[in-house]
Amino acid sequence: MSSEIAVKPHHNSEDKSILLIISRSAFQSPTIKEALDVALTCAAFEQAISILLTDNAPLALLPNQASNEIAQKSMNNLFSALPMYDIDTLYIDSHAKAILEPYHKSIPNILNYVNQQQIAGLIQSHDIVQRF
Repeated sequence: MSSEIAVKPHHNSEDKSILLIISRSAFQSPTIKEALDVALTCAAFEQAISILLTDNAPLALLPNQASNEIAQKSMNNLFSALPMYDIDTLYIDSHAKAILEPYHKSIPNILNYVNQQQIAGLIQSHDIVQRF
């Protein structure tokens, strides 16, 4: 696996590349939905957006979660909508691969597993990094 991370080119010289790092699951905090709302809003204004899920956040990708028990909508619909906003890759901390792999058929097909070195490269290659 290469340690190089490809970042979408800027649309023009005024645009900034934005990396949103999400580290909490929907069952811990509503910040994952807030982060996805930020991503979709920025993407609607043609900003180059990358999303990295670390720590417990990749658990939000698991199917059949009881999101109604925490009074939230399912995150799966939001993740599935990302390609419509030109967010074609969802970076996942490679530690989560073993947990997500059995569910690969029901998880959006935009995952790119990254190790710690690649995560550092992602952070360095973006103009703006926001942690949720």
